[in-house]
Amino acid sequence: MGRLNNLVAELIKTIPDGEVEFHNPRDGWVLFLTQIDSPPGGETSVMLDSDDLLVGHRAHMSQDCQAMRFLDRGEHVVTFVSRGGSRARSLVVRTIPEIVYANYPSRPHFDAYGEYDWEFLKGMGMLDSVNVLITSDPGDWSDDWVKLGKRVIQQVGVPGLRADDHQTAESVHEYWSNSIGWTHQNSSGIIADEFLTSRTEMYPVWVDAIRRLVAEGDRTFYPYLGGNPSALRPLLEPLVDLPCLFADEIYLREQATEEEAEKFLDERLARHVAELEEQVPGIRSKLVLVLGILCGPPESLNANPSVNFKVFMDMQFHKIATDPALRDIWGIEEYLSSYADEEYLRWAAKLYKHYCLDGRTDRATNDPYMLDHVQNPDFARGIEGWEVRPAEPGSTGIRREDGYGWLEGRYPRTSEGDDFFWMRRSSRGPNSISQPIRNLEAGRAYSVKLFVGDGLDLTNPGIHAVGVQVDDSDVIEKGSFQGTFANCYSHHIDRYGEVKTYFNHIRRVFRPHGESSILTISDWPSESDPGGPVGQELIMNFVEVEPFYEG
Repeated sequence: MGRLNNLVAELIKTIPDGEVEFHNPRDGWVLFLTQIDSPPGGETSVMLDSDDLLVGHRAHMSQDCQAMRFLDRGEHVVTFVSRGGSRARSLVVRTIPEIVYANYPSRPHFDAYGEYDWEFLKGMGMLDSVNVLITSDPGDWSDDWVKLGKRVIQQVGVPGLRADDHQTAESVHEYWSNSIGWTHQNSSGIIADEFLTSRTEMYPVWVDAIRRLVAEGDRTFYPYLGGNPSALRPLLEPLVDLPCLFADEIYLREQATEEEAEKFLDERLARHVAELEEQVPGIRSKLVLVLGILCGPPESLNANPSVNFKVFMDMQFHKIATDPALRDIWGIEEYLSSYADEEYLRWAAKLYKHYCLDGRTDRATNDPYMLDHVQNPDFARGIEGWEVRPAEPGSTGIRREDGYGWLEGRYPRTSEGDDFFWMRRSSRGPNSISQPIRNLEAGRAYSVKLFVGDGLDLTNPGIHAVGVQVDDSDVIEKGSFQGTFANCYSHHIDRYGEVKTYFNHIRRVFRPHGESSILTISDWPSESDPGGPVGQELIMNFVEVEPFYEG
């Protein structure tokens, strides 16, 4: 019994017999896990505080049952009522954090990822791993979600965020109080996007509006926060004792080495929260730490193809779950699903369960932080590590354009990604580059990813003829794709200005037969067919090879 990690504490672990009493030490989320055997005709009802059905178990159902509730601090009772030979084998009760999915409904900006609909989220375990959904509109789907004891909050804007948007406390209050999230029967509150330190002159107006709002009902106001603790203090100090929870945006980009990543997490997570608590005492227990899952087109923190972003995500969760400075935070959120690679979204569901429900302190993966399967995957060192086979003299090379990586979507902006490999398609045969893929596990799933653009005209939105081959392996069609995306609305360079530019994102999932293979990338999809116009110039980089999470 007792604390499992910073996020989870175990209150009860027992073989139930009739009634089980427990004490909830604080207002907050509680997880109930029970194992039940029900033979044909048997059934068990698990009741909370006599009138709340946690589980209704029948013979056809899984033995492992789970429920979550937001409970008041104090004494509670779980009652088991069994019939027809049904029997409860165990009961575990844990306090857990608020676990937030942002946002539903939404679809990814990159179409090839598929639909992030209810069926997808349910099938990969996300809906079982979270207890709060952020939405633009709590429609009919929210009825069943709320019946499960879970919550819905609506995302809204922040009036007065722009310098030319002149607002008063009355007008801001009116906007928020009339929002669906503040009036809908299934909504528990609103989350306002976002409060920035660039608009400190609006703090008194916003604080006044929030005070009026929360005094009128029993719902919760969540401000999304961006900025350093000392600059946020005048906004947060008047709100910390109100029915507010604070969604602190901490979007972290991969670092060049694991050692640098550890130091970065210490600074940006542990020290940041400690400084917030120093500036505004009591805020730590009301913080929802909002991590960045921007990892797919058109904007991505997964900016270094020599680093495993899934491992970096794991390191962030592990830090939150184990560092003493982060003990007793209120909740955790990954932002934002529409910018997330579907593989990494499935991985986030696993991390939620591992750290926030199971209460684990070990890492969720033993995979290394650094990806060493290929060398020089971003061509920052020219053609080092690559064997280049031009179709004719002068048809391949290394080129560079300032801001190209930013245009691709790498975030925040650096020079990373500004180098790329260039090919001009020839009628004589394919241009190609290749190198060995090393340190593989035979039979395990891996992916190779890359970005490709039209070097003559990045405004070309078409699918480009590209061959990607991994020898001595089996291609896994599910998970493999090639699709187009436009640059992010905020990512521009002088050459193109506000004009949209387009890129192909390619992923091939494969299962190697041995510990090594050969990767070949070509501007002919096959040896006999150029597939695209002769003379077209293709530019490519971000050749990332990593273990693929099948989930």
